[in-house]
Amino acid sequence: MIKDEIFYFLNIETGELEYITNGEFDQFVEILLGDINYFTGSTLIQKYSDIDKEMLSQGYRLSPIKPFVLGGEYVNQNLFLNKYIDNLELNSSIALQIYGLPDGQKVIIEKI
Repeated sequence: MIKDEIFYFLNIETGELEYITNGEFDQFVEILLGDINYFTGSTLIQKYSDIDKEMLSQGYRLSPIKPFVLGGEYVNQNLFLNKYIDNLELNSSIALQIYGLPDGQKVIIEKI
């Protein structure tokens, strides 16, 4: 059994790591399940009726129209179905452009 692993949550829009726990995997799972909606957005997915949910397992992800890190709301009207790779490229582009900027800084996001 592996002990004392360090677990982090990666914010895909900012590239920041949020410390979760320094413990056993079971402890990590317990924390994850304790706030599953925060870590997965599961309630948004359950309420999102405009898509075939099977698509989410076939290389697509729900992406915000207005990025959350730039004030986009956590509501279904701010989501669209996006290819997984396109979602990664868009979010890494955002993260690279805002990394190190102070909160409240005005930005213009350009797709790289």
